[in-house]
Amino acid sequence: MIQISITYRYRVCGSTNIVRNGTNKCGSAQYYCNDCGAYRVLEPAPGYSARAKRRVLDTYQERASLRGLGRIFGVARQTVLRWRKERVPRLPDLKDTRLPPGADEVRELDELGAFVCKKATKRGLWVALWRRTRQIVACVSRDRRAQTCRRLWHKIPAS
Repeated sequence: MIQISITYRYRVCGSTNIVRNGTNKCGSAQYYCNDCGAYRVLEPAPGYSARAKRRVLDTYQERASLRGLGRIFGVARQTVLRWRKERVPRLPDLKDTRLPPGADEVRELDELGAFVCKKATKRGLWVALWRRTRQIVACVSRDRRAQTCRRLWHKIPAS
């Protein structure tokens, strides 16, 4: 009978003086090093590739739900939200992505009202967009007064 004995080395200090110490929150076996006193997994799970991240974020951008992404790709919702948060600062500014308006372009203003917690706190989202391209060119989120509408009107870019 042949027996194989594998000696593991701790990845932090290289010591072989380690003992198994339960599991971490993901269910992977966790080890304790008697020499340096650290708790770690011997072989951490590999991360996601840049291609996989891009694919998940592109699917999310196509209006897939976070739970749906978890079922399709096996990625946690919190991970997708963290990736999205990292991607937002690299996005171009709104004014850089607008298409030029046509000569007879029609502007459209829309307002969405909602109550926050109680009827006394009315909030509104005011949006200005080009009717042909459906591009949002300005928005304001405040209360539902005429003053807020004027703020939106001044934010609308000239043709």
